Amino acid sequence: LNEKPAGSKATKPRRLHLRVQRYQTTQRRQKRVSISQSHMASNYLDLQQASKRRKSIWYVAIPVGIVVLGAIICATAVLVISKKNKANAESASDNVEDEAMPLPFKRELKVSTDVVLEGNDVLIATTLMSRCSAWPSSVKPSLQYTQSIAAAVTKVQEHLSLTADGVFGAQTANATLQSYSDDSFVDDGSIRASDYGAKYKIYIPVHSDAQRDIETMAQLLDAENNVLMSFKARTHGSSNPPTETWPNYDNAVGLNQFTSNGNTPTGLGYLDLNSAEPPDVQASFGPYPVHRVVSGIAFKGASNNMDLLLQPDSTNMRSGILVHTGEWPDWKDGDQMPNSNGCIKVYPDDLQRINAIVMQQLGVTVNNNTFSGKNYPFKPQGIISIASI
Repeated sequence: LNEKPAGSKATKPRRLHLRVQRYQTTQRRQKRVSISQSHMASNYLDLQQASKRRKSIWYVAIPVGIVVLGAIICATAVLVISKKNKANAESASDNVEDEAMPLPFKRELKVSTDVVLEGNDVLIATTLMSRCSAWPSSVKPSLQYTQSIAAAVTKVQEHLSLTADGVFGAQTANATLQSYSDDSFVDDGSIRASDYGAKYKIYIPVHSDAQRDIETMAQLLDAENNVLMSFKARTHGSSNPPTETWPNYDNAVGLNQFTSNGNTPTGLGYLDLNSAEPPDVQASFGPYPVHRVVSGIAFKGASNNMDLLLQPDSTNMRSGILVHTGEWPDWKDGDQMPNSNGCIKVYPDDLQRINAIVMQQLGVTVNNNTFSGKNYPFKPQGIISIASI
């Protein structure tokens, strides 16, 4: 009798019970949301704190890294500068002039640990020493003083009974100049200008450096070695030590062939006729066209002194050698001619005659004076042969 029919509405207690359930369910949901929000807030705070910790680490790490990097860079720079200064110091010490060295040498030549010595002095030294029978044929003269060069120098030092240390010092330099300055260049009359595409030849026999005060009789020849005239020539260079006196008639032993302004070098070379030197130097060179030694020529595969010293496009050690005359005060034919700075001096009348013969008989033209053999723009019309007697 107390049961409610199906489909009838719930009683009041039943409705109250449902409301309580809904309320409890809502409370549980809100509690879960609150817990979730709390966890989220906690995680957010953790993330913020972690981010702050990471930032603080970077704030410390970056400056420390910069300091460390700077220290590394500074240390590296100091090491590089130290090595460079050491190399420069050695290089500077290698280039300090040694007064004990005979000219043309001004420094001791040796193997260096950091810097390879290089220069014309090395080429002169090695070329002269290569004339010694003890010099290894496999070692060629060089601009650089290498280990192989030092080993070859040692062989020559042993041959000359010198201290065999591979160092080209004053003792070795003096012995080398004394023993091997002679290039053994010989002109037996078979060297013709026509062999070199030239129209004329000047041949000058000379004495050793120690006797260059002796003037010799030179010859002018045509392309086939027919003698056209003979004339006196002087090949004595500057005094040793040099003097400003002009004209200089000093007959003492002058500067050697390998030194600037020294005696005229022996050997074979190309020659050309240039217009006269400027009027302001007419007293020193004369008023007539001059014959310029343009460059040296290797003869029969061997390097002579002229070939060694007169390569204007490379080593260019003795540029500006001329055959010329001068207007010397109180001088007359038959008197001794003054010394030069490496040129060949001839009598004024003889130079006039030489020029007339090569121009009128051999078809030689006067090219504009270039004042140097470097980058010479003309084909040389002659050759010059200077041989020791």
